[in-house]
Amino acid sequence: MARFLQMLPDVEAFEQHLIGERRREDGKLRYTPRTAHAYAVAVNKVLHTPTGDFIAALVEAGPVPNWGMIHNAGLAWARWKRDEALTTRLKGIEPPEINYRETQPPTTADWDRIKATIRKLEPEPQCSVLLLLATTGLRIDEVFRLTRRQVELAAVNTEIVIMQKGKHKRDWAPSTEDKVLLRTLLTFSNWKVLRDIINPNSSPTATDRQQYYTAYHLVRKRLQALCAEAGVEYVRPHKYRHAVADDLIQTDGATIIDVQQALGHADSRTTDKFYLHSKAERQVNIKDRAAAKHRSTK
Repeated sequence: MARFLQMLPDVEAFEQHLIGERRREDGKLRYTPRTAHAYAVAVNKVLHTPTGDFIAALVEAGPVPNWGMIHNAGLAWARWKRDEALTTRLKGIEPPEINYRETQPPTTADWDRIKATIRKLEPEPQCSVLLLLATTGLRIDEVFRLTRRQVELAAVNTEIVIMQKGKHKRDWAPSTEDKVLLRTLLTFSNWKVLRDIINPNSSPTATDRQQYYTAYHLVRKRLQALCAEAGVEYVRPHKYRHAVADDLIQTDGATIIDVQQALGHADSRTTDKFYLHSKAERQVNIKDRAAAKHRSTK
C-alpha cells in the first residue's frame, strides 16, 4: 500500500533532487527517473511509519530482496539531508543473509485444490483470467497487458509476442489448455486488455500504473478468499510461476533453457537461482535414470 500513501513535500523535493543529480564524469544522470521514484516511495513509506526510523524499517523488513533498495534509499536521503549521524548508522548495519530457495512453490495437492476452487466458484470471464495467472507461468503484469488482438492471435498461433514490464517484449508459446482459456475470453465483449475484466469500473482518468495496482489488489484479495475456501495457505500470485517452473523441470526432456524461455527470463541463472528448487531426492532420481539409460545403451 506504500504506493498509495500521499507523498510528503520533502520527499517530492528529494525525488526531484535525485532526478537532477549529475555525478558521473560523462555528465549523465546518476539516478534514472524510475530509480529516483523508487527511492522516494521507499523513503515516503518509512516516514509514514510510527517510528519514522530507517533502522527500524530495515529490521522489520528482514531478509527480503528489496532490503538493499531500502538501505540505499536511506543513504541517499541522509546525504540529501546532510545527516551524518543517520549516514553512519546506515553504513554500520549489516545486510541480512537471504536464502532465495526459501520461496518454495505450493505443493501439487494445494495447487490442484486452488485451481479446482477457481473453476468451481469464479464466474467467467474472471475464472479464465485467474487460471491464466495460475497455470501459464506468465507474470501478473503480462496477463494484465494482454490485448484482445494478442488473445486472438495466441488462440490460434504457436507463438506470439507479448509485453513485459516497461517497453520490453518477449515470445510466449501458449499451451493447448491456455488456448482453451483464451478462446473462452474471446466470447466476452467490453474489454480491451485483460486488466479490464478484473477492474471493469476503473476510472478513465486513472494512470496505467494506478489501474495496474488497483487490479492487482483485487486479484490478490480474491485469491486470498479462494485459498481460504480451498483450505490451503494463501499463495501469492507470483508463486504460481514457481509452481509452473517446478512442473516444467520435472517433465522428461525439459532443460533449464526450456524453463527459462517459458518464464521469459533474460538469463538462465535467474531461473536456476530463484525458481528451480532442486532437492537431493530429485538429483538422485535424475542420476539414477541417467545411469540406467547409459547402461541400456551398452
